[in-house]
Amino acid sequence: MLGHELYRRLQEPISIRLFQLFPGVQGDALQGRLLDANVKDGQSYEALSYVWGSEDDKVNLDCNASQLTITQNLAGALFRLRRQEASRLLWIDSICINQDDVHEKNHQVRMMTQIYRNASRVLIYLGEKSEIIGDTAKAFECINLLVEKVAPRLNEIRDWHGTTMIKANETLEWEMNVRFGIPRADSQEFVALGRLFSRPWFRRAWTFQESFVARDKRFHYGAYAISGDYMMTVISVLWELYNATKNVRYLEMDLFYLNAMLASERSREGEKSLKAGNFRSTLPVLLSQRRGAGCKDSRDLVYSVLGVAADGIPITPDYSQPFEYVFAYTVAQIISMTGSLKIFGQIDSDTGESTLPTWVPDWRLGPDSKRGYDCYISLTDIDEHRYSCTGTSKALAELSPCGKEITLQGIDRDTIEKVMPIDAYDTYQEIEALYWSIYAPTDEPLSLAFEKLICADYPKWDPTYHPAIGGRIKDLDVESRVAEETIRKMWGKSVATTPKKALALVPEWAKIGDSISWLFGGEVPILLRQDPVDKKFTMVGECYVHGFMDGEVLMEAREEAEPDYGRTDSESWLYRLHTEPLPFRPTRFTIK
Repeated sequence: MLGHELYRRLQEPISIRLFQLFPGVQGDALQGRLLDANVKDGQSYEALSYVWGSEDDKVNLDCNASQLTITQNLAGALFRLRRQEASRLLWIDSICINQDDVHEKNHQVRMMTQIYRNASRVLIYLGEKSEIIGDTAKAFECINLLVEKVAPRLNEIRDWHGTTMIKANETLEWEMNVRFGIPRADSQEFVALGRLFSRPWFRRAWTFQESFVARDKRFHYGAYAISGDYMMTVISVLWELYNATKNVRYLEMDLFYLNAMLASERSREGEKSLKAGNFRSTLPVLLSQRRGAGCKDSRDLVYSVLGVAADGIPITPDYSQPFEYVFAYTVAQIISMTGSLKIFGQIDSDTGESTLPTWVPDWRLGPDSKRGYDCYISLTDIDEHRYSCTGTSKALAELSPCGKEITLQGIDRDTIEKVMPIDAYDTYQEIEALYWSIYAPTDEPLSLAFEKLICADYPKWDPTYHPAIGGRIKDLDVESRVAEETIRKMWGKSVATTPKKALALVPEWAKIGDSISWLFGGEVPILLRQDPVDKKFTMVGECYVHGFMDGEVLMEAREEAEPDYGRTDSESWLYRLHTEPLPFRPTRFTIK
């Protein structure tokens, strides 16, 4: 595809190429040349952020007297950005990197954060105008209205909203239209704006980093162009309109995602996030937020966020490795550097279709594919510490050379004896027959223990927060009697009992005989399934075992190893776990 004579070997570790786009008028062929440069020489250039697009029907580009083929979408961007009388100096990944040289690609990808950060401006190309007649014009009319007329009156809108709290949403929208001239959320203008925000650029892997590190950015959509600040103002106004009306049509534009996508490290929040090491910019959080982003190469789901992750986890782009190894190595590095197993909360259920190990999240799948937001919610939260089932112990991960197996240490303490649906009336009756009226592990009424169980005791039990179910689960009113977080925790879960008379909340795909293991570095126990042939394990998922979420299992193991241990220092010992040797021998689990 690319003539080898076009790309001379880069001479220095900081060397890059820049593309000089020659001037031209409509009808002229695209022409330019490659120039050698380096990222520290102060050369002024602009960097292009775009979507490669279809590989079909490519366009010829005359570069250094050679014919280079580029995608239709890139050609469209160059035609739009080309000046009539002066050249334009650009950095464009598909032109400036020899895509056929894996060694060069590995090296240049490591420099992309710096390349975009040093650019005088990042030019964001969203594509040509919408195929719907007048749609693009309506979208930009809406943008101008929000920025020029609505944004200056946001304080007035907030004050007005404070006096209208009891009014219906439709009434609020009508009053906003009359008082402030704001179209309804279902108007043609807002629908057109929503289609603009659904352009592929907003969902691609690399475009997040390219936008985030830009010192200045400009969006191009057909013949229209607006600044990055303009676009962020639009998002801010949309948030205020949603807060004022609670109309979910505004949220259909995915404001959470767009706000993160358009943020900048040079903004106040961006600086706080990166420079202060705010949790929002750690690699695990970015992988979770960006899962399912579009990319031609799945490895880029990891590589595209390395440059903006604040925790500095050492991962070097290597396109000679398959994506399965890259994902597995990333998980192992995160565990080794953080000592935590929270990353397991991002794992999808095992459908038997993935080529990934069972302990590795499939970041190719979007959040709605992670067994569905509506049917499974992780017990752990990437930015909140909810449980301490293994105290302050740290995980030590051993990755096999092939990247298919990981070995961790912990305690194998219990197994699944019976699995029951969480929302069946008979479930509580069966449990009541097994446990009578008292739940022995915590010495509390069974009805109270069961109520805590089905919401994984989060938030920590508060009778003003959780309604009394009284054992009548069939009467559960999900709309009014149980808080939203309680119901969320129940989705995709089943109730399980164990031989040691414990109650557990487990993934609905759990089976009788699955092992409940307290792996070091884990906030919650992990359900494992042993292969009877090689004795290795596959991962089933996280689970909650009522009464055993605060280090109780580790204290039991210490009592078995030291019969004279009286738990007099249990809290301080659990807090010191990461600093001193264990008084018992842990079990090694090889998970495949």
